[in-house]
Amino acid sequence: MTNGPDLPPAGDENGHAPPALSGDLEKFRVHDLCQLLGLAQSTGRLYLRAPGVHGVIEVEHGGVVGAAIRPNPERIGRILRQSGAVSLPALDLALAQKLAGDQRPLGEILVQSQVIAGETLERALAEQHRAALQALLVLPAGRFAFKPGPPTGRARYRFDFDGLLLEALTRLDELDSNRIPPE
Repeated sequence: MTNGPDLPPAGDENGHAPPALSGDLEKFRVHDLCQLLGLAQSTGRLYLRAPGVHGVIEVEHGGVVGAAIRPNPERIGRILRQSGAVSLPALDLALAQKLAGDQRPLGEILVQSQVIAGETLERALAEQHRAALQALLVLPAGRFAFKPGPPTGRARYRFDFDGLLLEALTRLDELDSNRIPPE
């Protein structure tokens, strides 16, 4: 998906089922939806769309196991650079390969070139998912749709949902307090 996750169709003539749950994020906040899906021990994908943002949260047996957001401000190269896992020249070389037409993901190029270890890439990918989840948890408006279904089979991460929610809401409160002029 080059444009990021999108809301699933409402059901069609090809037998695709409509979402099990859909609605407006102004009425049902993302964190409340995640808690509801957790209590129900649901498995599937929660699709989110807000102005300029598309996201998806993957849920497995009630636990959040992955998240993606487009546009994604936490690019894998940036995460690896900030952690000190990759040098700027090595990253530039891998990015040049991508620009030259290499279709592999950047992390895969870095691992196969023996610039980083597979475990290093996994930690960076987990951080990328965590950052996406935090951003999605505080979406103020938009639409959502939950489609039950089997896991995608991609990497699975188990997140401390309550800890991430507290961190995201604290950050949101700090942003709000900076916007309100003191009396």
